[in-house]
Amino acid sequence: MQTLKDIIALINPVNIYILITLINAISILKIRLLVTLIISLSLLTEIINIILIINNISIILTTSFYLTISNGLWLFLLYSNSLNSINKKKFKFIFIYVLISLSNFIFLSQAEFLYINTIIGCIFYISFFIFISFHKLKNEELSFFFDNNFLLICAPIIYFFGISLLFGFRNLAILEKIIFQNVPLYEIIITTINLIYYSLMNLYIFKVKKTCRLKI
Repeated sequence: MQTLKDIIALINPVNIYILITLINAISILKIRLLVTLIISLSLLTEIINIILIINNISIILTTSFYLTISNGLWLFLLYSNSLNSINKKKFKFIFIYVLISLSNFIFLSQAEFLYINTIIGCIFYISFFIFISFHKLKNEELSFFFDNNFLLICAPIIYFFGISLLFGFRNLAILEKIIFQNVPLYEIIITTINLIYYSLMNLYIFKVKKTCRLKI
């Protein structure tokens, strides 16, 4: 019973929102498998981290693996949404990211891997998102920016940007600074970027659902 109480105490609004998002994604057959996989991976990581926290075990490794795999899946989604006009050779960066991640995992400590690899992954995604957007504008492919898939690949931008800023502060004292009512800066940033992240994903799911209904 005590363990159950501990689990309930650690559940936060973001955890519940992730679950709602996953249910929404699963309910729509036309939602991409990778999208459902990304959300499922996020929820699974949250559950594992809660269990680890209860048992006083570090969550650095599980968080590192989640962010690395999630970033790789988002890079692949970005890649697959741009095949019609971008040279495939320009997307060797996906394999470069995988190689960098493996090297970092082997040669860096767990904490360094979390910080450095996450920032590298975020920079990769944001940089190539900007590259693709300019490429589409240059080719006057304006329909790209009104497509549901554009909304999808926009979803992690704020999330990755926020995570990069968060891990850019190696000084834990800054992140643990209390802003108001015993809520630290870290928690405010994480909650905010997650709510924006999953709201955009839910909006994407809603638009896909609406499109499916119009075709019936």
